[in-house]
Amino acid sequence: MLREFVTSALREVPIVILYEGSHLREFVHPQDVARAISAGITYLSEMEKPYDIFVLGNKPISMKELAGLVIRKAGKDSTDFRPATNQVFDQFTDHSKVIMTLGWTPTIGIEELVCRIIDDVKSNLLIDESPRALN
Repeated sequence: MLREFVTSALREVPIVILYEGSHLREFVHPQDVARAISAGITYLSEMEKPYDIFVLGNKPISMKELAGLVIRKAGKDSTDFRPATNQVFDQFTDHSKVIMTLGWTPTIGIEELVCRIIDDVKSNLLIDESPRALN
């Protein structure tokens, strides 16, 4: 979803927002996931039960807010609101257990994540649009 928004903005294609865009999502950067795994490995020596389950998460953002952020960072302003589909629902987690037990919190927020994806998509768009890629 996030990469789709960025790609649309950079290609100057409207970002598609379903319904009102008020449904929430959350995004966790792979580096934060790796930090959680590392903390989990350390926790293994302290565990008193055979296994434990942790859910990772980040601060939720609405699709409309996400589109606005992508537009501000990418500099392209175009959205297209479409009717609701079965994709219009909130999807975020309660990650308080991992915070309390492992001391893990995400360090890469949505703004930095958007900027990193913009940089990545820009470099891939340049490769995809090169004359060599067209042959």
